[in-house]
Amino acid sequence: GVASADATLTVAEGTVRGLNAGLGAFGFWSFMNPNDIDGWFGIVGLDEKGKLQRTRHPWGVYGLLSRHARPGSRVYPLHLQPARNLNVVHGTALVAPSGERTILLVSDEKAQRARLEILLPEALRAKRWSRVTTDRVRLRQPLPAIEPADPARLPVVVNPMSLTVLTAPA
Repeated sequence: GVASADATLTVAEGTVRGLNAGLGAFGFWSFMNPNDIDGWFGIVGLDEKGKLQRTRHPWGVYGLLSRHARPGSRVYPLHLQPARNLNVVHGTALVAPSGERTILLVSDEKAQRARLEILLPEALRAKRWSRVTTDRVRLRQPLPAIEPADPARLPVVVNPMSLTVLTAPA
């Protein structure tokens, strides 16, 4: 259904591609619903006792996108170096008005990890990148930080069927 891991990652891919094409804003219009329509774009819902609960993959994917793709961010479409599985990873980089740097990577490869090297312009270079991922199993799970030897070249391994978010402070 539309609240499945695969469906939410398809929406994430469309959002990333849209940002790269010049999309000025995006929104997920159903913050909450009674869970009777497969979650749709609901990030939270109510359980059978009326208690607030997070929806699994909509919260894990749309929550990450909403948190890290901030209004007014400058968009840097990514240029990835040739590597295995490159055609299944879609990514963009953002610099928020606060100066926080964010990289959004969506993989729609079904089984294999993708190994990438991202060439970063000066505005995106950082000594340390924090990471978090949502995939079919993990929901907003922190991963080990990346400290690239060369801040202009960021080596990243992306899990199959995932949204991975890398951030660096201003």
